[in-house]
Amino acid sequence: MAEYVRDLRRRDRLGSRLMATTLLLACTIGIVLNIGQIFADSRSQSEELDRVVDRLMAMMREPATEAAYNIDDRLARRVLEGVSSFEGIVGSELMVGKDEVLARKSHAPVDSPFRFVTAAMFGDVRDYRIPLTTEKGEEVGSLHLRLDTYPPGRAFLLRAAVTLGLGMLKAALLALVLLYVFNRFLTRPLVKMAHQLTSFDPNAPEAIHVAVPERHEKDELGLWARAVNRLLGAIRDNQARRAEAETRASWLEHFDTLTGLANRTLLLANTTHAIAGAGPELHLAILIVDIREFRDVNAQFGTELGDEVLCEVAHRLNYIGAGGSSLLARLAEDAFAFLMTGAEVRERAESLSKKLQLAFEAPLMLGTNKLALGVDIGIAVYPDDADSADQLIQNAERALAYAKKAQLGEGQFYQAEHDKELQQRKRLTRDLRVASRREQIRLLYHPLVNAHTGEVTAVETLARWLHPELGNVPPVEFVPLAESSGQIGQLGEFILRRACFDAAAWQQVSATPPRVAVNVSATQLRERGFEQMVASALNDAALPASRLELEITETALIENIDQAIDVLKKLRVSGVRISIDDFGTGLASLSYLKRLPIDQLKIDISFIRDVLHDPSDTQIVKAIINLGHSLDLEVVAEGVELPAQRDFLVANGCDLLQGFLFTAPLEATAFTEYLQKQAGAGARPLAFSVSGRQR
Repeated sequence: MAEYVRDLRRRDRLGSRLMATTLLLACTIGIVLNIGQIFADSRSQSEELDRVVDRLMAMMREPATEAAYNIDDRLARRVLEGVSSFEGIVGSELMVGKDEVLARKSHAPVDSPFRFVTAAMFGDVRDYRIPLTTEKGEEVGSLHLRLDTYPPGRAFLLRAAVTLGLGMLKAALLALVLLYVFNRFLTRPLVKMAHQLTSFDPNAPEAIHVAVPERHEKDELGLWARAVNRLLGAIRDNQARRAEAETRASWLEHFDTLTGLANRTLLLANTTHAIAGAGPELHLAILIVDIREFRDVNAQFGTELGDEVLCEVAHRLNYIGAGGSSLLARLAEDAFAFLMTGAEVRERAESLSKKLQLAFEAPLMLGTNKLALGVDIGIAVYPDDADSADQLIQNAERALAYAKKAQLGEGQFYQAEHDKELQQRKRLTRDLRVASRREQIRLLYHPLVNAHTGEVTAVETLARWLHPELGNVPPVEFVPLAESSGQIGQLGEFILRRACFDAAAWQQVSATPPRVAVNVSATQLRERGFEQMVASALNDAALPASRLELEITETALIENIDQAIDVLKKLRVSGVRISIDDFGTGLASLSYLKRLPIDQLKIDISFIRDVLHDPSDTQIVKAIINLGHSLDLEVVAEGVELPAQRDFLVANGCDLLQGFLFTAPLEATAFTEYLQKQAGAGARPLAFSVSGRQR
């Protein structure tokens, strides 16, 4: 900019252009105004010529009349000579009567190149005539004059030229004064401020400050200077914010915002760099830690506490792994990774894995919350398990997935033979997301019959997944997948709603339609809004709450007994029945039973299977039946397949029986027909049995 200001040509400067423009405008305006004035004066001058000639003729009227009346040519010539002495008179005649010339005098008009100007303004030659009359009114002749306008107009032209020149001079002087004012109060301050900006450096705008010109603090120049300074300040602030944003963006690209740990991008970059610099003897290891119960913490306590848990976990991992790894990173919501370099990384990774398992056996205390968090660990070693950073991390994740599935309770090193199983698991997890939408989830209903009357009083809902390529996928495979992938809530709601609609339809075919029982997982029970979801399903299906029974395992209750009691009480108040499924296998304290708002106990099938042969199972079944009745609970035995088992249970007071002795699980249509046949026969269906077991 400095070079531009120095090289600015004079004709391009604002002052020069203002001068040229002002002069041109002033001169133009002066010329126009003066010409207008001249034309106005020319009209006055023309009228003045007429008045002068009229006075001249009036003065000569009397002698001219006398000359005409007496026909005195001598007097007539003297009259004409007197008239001709007047400037501009080029012809005169004194007439007697109508057409008799008494005297005549004339000469040629003045020859001048400027005659055209006066001719244009006043006319070339003007003719004047007055009649000559006596006192009695008798006309005796006439006096004629011819006036050349140039001689009297010449003086006017001189005056007009002087007027025009003076006007132009005044306009020029005014223009110069204005130019001085412009230069003094505008151009010079602008040039000064422009020079102040010549050293402007976009990378260091803070070094520039435009001074407000003296005596211009309150006018437009002061406003302009302050606006420029504000603009420079805005540039400074913007550059500062941009630098801060770039720094922040760079940090966000490589670090986790919640824990402050490195993220997957930085882990991958560091691993790639470490592999690139690794010698033939150097090994690397990636150890990935997954927080086993973190999804349940989020569902139970909300994401705010979940974030606190993650920060505390990161702190604990950082403390345990200090010195043993070169980097700790957060890979995903509940997954962290250690990058280990140096010698004997396999042994060190195994040792760190054991330390982590041991450390997370202790509950995590956050305020009044005591959280038991387990960990699953997957490990992959370079170059044994991978030849690139990305593959090394992926294989560590595969090892982690296998560790979670196998529930080994210890770190799992990557093994290539596990890949096929893991890929199958990933495929099932992916396909499960659309299974219910594509009508692949089928519901079967297994009746619960009254042990004494044979009447079907309830029916348990069993879910089956008919995969289009893999065929029947049993619940023991897809339910854990749904829980680990966070899909159990969606799947559970689908099953509950479908079961409610089917149960509502049975009201049309039976005077005493059975209750419908639906299994609920621990994860569902901990989800916020579970009670509202149940109420919505009942309302949409128009099914009374008393016709719905929720089956919950002991394990689901033990994990968080206080929350479970609170949720179950709300459901119980709404009219929904509560059943403890697989009772006897969860090792729950019997003191919990009196606190739980439940209606039913279901004896696990493992005790019924050998109840006729194993004295321990016999005593356990009797004890559970007596315990249930002492607490005023209905007792159900599931897995009844033999008449002898039925007879034993009836003899010991079991209330409801369920098993293949009565019927296999049926689809909704088949179960409707089953109800219709039972109602029509009016008989006890206790001897009905089918072959083939599928539970």
